[in-house]
Amino acid sequence: MPLDLQLHRIQNLLKYIGNPQKSTWKAIHVAGTNGKGSVCAYISNILTNSKIKTGRFTSPHLITRNDSITIDGTPVPYEKFIEIENNIKAKNQEFKTGCTEFELLTCTAFEIFKLYQVEIAVIEVGLGGRLDATNILEPFNKEANESNGVLVTAITKIAMDHEKILGDTLSKIAFEKAGIIKEAIPCVIDGSNDEEVLKMVEKISKDLNSKLYKVKNDENYQFGDVLGFLKDYKSPLLGDYQRFNLSIALKVIEIINSQNLLNNSNLINKKDAINGVLGVKWPGRLQELEITISKDFKKLPVLIDGAHNIQAANELSKCVDDIRSSESATNTESESNNDILFIIGLTEGKNINGMFDKLIKRNDTVIISKFNEGIDGMPWIKPKDPISIRDELKKLTGNLIIESNIEKALEKAYSLNSDLKFKKIVICGSLYLAADILRINNKYAN
Repeated sequence: MPLDLQLHRIQNLLKYIGNPQKSTWKAIHVAGTNGKGSVCAYISNILTNSKIKTGRFTSPHLITRNDSITIDGTPVPYEKFIEIENNIKAKNQEFKTGCTEFELLTCTAFEIFKLYQVEIAVIEVGLGGRLDATNILEPFNKEANESNGVLVTAITKIAMDHEKILGDTLSKIAFEKAGIIKEAIPCVIDGSNDEEVLKMVEKISKDLNSKLYKVKNDENYQFGDVLGFLKDYKSPLLGDYQRFNLSIALKVIEIINSQNLLNNSNLINKKDAINGVLGVKWPGRLQELEITISKDFKKLPVLIDGAHNIQAANELSKCVDDIRSSESATNTESESNNDILFIIGLTEGKNINGMFDKLIKRNDTVIISKFNEGIDGMPWIKPKDPISIRDELKKLTGNLIIESNIEKALEKAYSLNSDLKFKKIVICGSLYLAADILRINNKYAN
């Protein structure tokens, strides 16, 4: 079923399966355009490292559908995932609720969190916020001694994306994202957001009596008396913007501490938080690795990033610019070659006008490809035609190659870089493309 943002269908189906979201787990709800997955990863890893049983629901999945739902950092076993999902699909058929694929997945996640008896579930919005299926969650009421509900909401960086669904201005998109803010529940937002975003979120927070915390990328920013300062934490994830994402996550943890929101009433201590951050892994986002691309074990060192909009591509460009300006350890020439080889593929419907302007330079080479169709559980997702991407990239470089098969694109990159001509091979444009690359690596590496 294509995208159709409503809440009545999932509300009905949840009622028929016993409202698992109203069982014994509390939630942290995260929205935004870029960075929300990383924030979820930081928060859930800190909680797990603090011996708090934690569920996490993020989308899209990366390798298989069950990896979108984890318990203490481990994907739910595939067989268990399918069993629960099939039960929910049967209820959907029986009561003719007509839920979308994402609504069914959300119900599956909620039921899994109930069955595994998690204490806190960290939940990423699928699309937008106000009408997203995850926004069926209700606020936590401490005075009523409830054991469920949203403890804190968080909003990451908001940018232009999905304009046809969410609106054609930052203010309209911010309105949709801020739809997750709950009555009297604190909200944390990336304070570097555009002014029109902050104004919209401030208004909605005020209307709902939700205390708003605007966090900074400031090394001396303090997270209460227990967790210390931002400078005390080192993220293993690449990218300057990760300091903002980390700051959001630590503020959420500080709020949980300050409001005594845990079942055992123990505070999350600084040591566990530091180690939780250090242990974070978030594949497909500024990930450097040497992938195996063929059955004869050809190796290709790459930087993979799921950058899928202008803001994310601009952040990637900062990292790539650092690579261009760095000295190459293997280069014996007096002048270093700064050219980059890109493999790019995008999702159909993406507005790519200007998306790569800061990323791709005149002498760079781009192999334009596409991810494989038939994304499990998301049949509406289609790859963008490589020719339409080529037409947009012509203004940036004349070194354009089309290889519609992603495995052939990797082989082409291998042959083009046989003499180490390029400073780096960068694969970007879509998380679905990143997922295909990781699947290929798993296929041949194993």
